[in-house]
Amino acid sequence: MTTALQQQGVHLKASVLPTGGGGDLLNSGPAAIRAAQGDDFQSPFEPPEMHTPATKALQNALATYAGVHTDATFAEYCGYLSILGLVQGLQGAGTNPTQSSLIKSLSHITDYQASGLWGGHFSVNWSKRPAGPTQCFWMTKLSGSTFHLISGADPVCGNVIPGKSV
Repeated sequence: MTTALQQQGVHLKASVLPTGGGGDLLNSGPAAIRAAQGDDFQSPFEPPEMHTPATKALQNALATYAGVHTDATFAEYCGYLSILGLVQGLQGAGTNPTQSSLIKSLSHITDYQASGLWGGHFSVNWSKRPAGPTQCFWMTKLSGSTFHLISGADPVCGNVIPGKSV
């Protein structure tokens, strides 16, 4: 996208992209990596560059169960968190879970923390709201073939505007 804008004569002062960082970009080949030099990327999850217990657990699970040894893609993060949510739902659905007991269990989860990949900044309560009021994003910048955390944006969190609801 940024290349197309440049080809059209648009000179960006900064490029902050909401998706496409991490494994998504690094798996796209040399031309994509060259085009994205200096671009900033946001992630709703702790990026692998943080080397937290949560990011290490994700990378270990991908390596162990899927043979993936590169940075996780957005889809891999979402798949991993979906499975962890399903497991938490199944744990509350009884010894012989049914569709009904699983749905009931999932609807009563109020402490889902994405296995730590949200950095403790919010949790999901499926029955009341999709995300807590301090939704956060971590920011990275591509330099060479590596992403680097952006100092002071680790993470950037929002606040609920008085009189508005999430």
